[in-house]
Amino acid sequence: MNDKQTMNYLLIIFIITNLLLGIGNYNKYIKNYTLTQERISNITDFLAKDGIIIQGDIPKDHSAKRAIKLTPQKITPNMRDSIVNNFFGNERKGVTITEIADKSNYDSQKRVYKKDNETLTFSAYKIIYQNSNIPNIPNIPNISQKKALSLAKEHYKKFPQDLLGKKVNIVYEQVSYGANISYYKLYNDLPVFDSHLSMQLTEDGVFMSTITLSEVTEENVNETEIYALDQVLFNLHYIINEHTIIKNIILGYARINQESAFFLTEEAVPSYKINIEGLNKSLFVNAYTNQVK
Repeated sequence: MNDKQTMNYLLIIFIITNLLLGIGNYNKYIKNYTLTQERISNITDFLAKDGIIIQGDIPKDHSAKRAIKLTPQKITPNMRDSIVNNFFGNERKGVTITEIADKSNYDSQKRVYKKDNETLTFSAYKIIYQNSNIPNIPNIPNISQKKALSLAKEHYKKFPQDLLGKKVNIVYEQVSYGANISYYKLYNDLPVFDSHLSMQLTEDGVFMSTITLSEVTEENVNETEIYALDQVLFNLHYIINEHTIIKNIILGYARINQESAFFLTEEAVPSYKINIEGLNKSLFVNAYTNQVK
């Protein structure tokens, strides 16, 4: 065997070895931490006996994940000016500006821009858009998912493109008046629940949206195992009522203290955000401990 044949032989062995290692790593690190269809069927059948139905996609990944620390991100004057111009035009004809001080709220100083039926309210950490000309009548969800997503995308384009990062997680939910659509910032491929644009819309467009921002200031060096969703749902079925519809479930980063709107720097851990029909607030389950926050 000459040198050229030897090199080709060694190259083939190298490729085959790496292929086998890749398959081994897939089975060890990915396949073992992905919820199987059998486990999904088992938990959905179990819940169905109590009339509990799950709509939407189910998070299947339950590999170990790192905790992070979040800090609220302020709305800067440049950011505010850019958004106002995108909504009302650079000349801002017909726009009125009102300053409001609400001492009952930690985010007390507000500046309101109003033109006709549209308002943009800016505080230090939040932006609220409202259009009173669009009626939100219950029980008339006459908008398709495709159109709702298209209207939401057009609304999102009026904000700076890097506001939530280049990639976002989009969550669609059909409701009585039309749709709720949320864009979440991604970190480690998981949505950050404290950094989002949430939109409420009908066939006529977005009638209200809220945006809050946060930035990741630190990441834990150690990965910690998380509970798989079937384990979470088995535990949750003791808490929620029978004949309940779970509208959607998202695995993402949530602050440990969900009761407080105000925070300086706080740890956020992998959590399941669960929306249940009829509940005004989402349930958050700590994926490390399998406990409801």
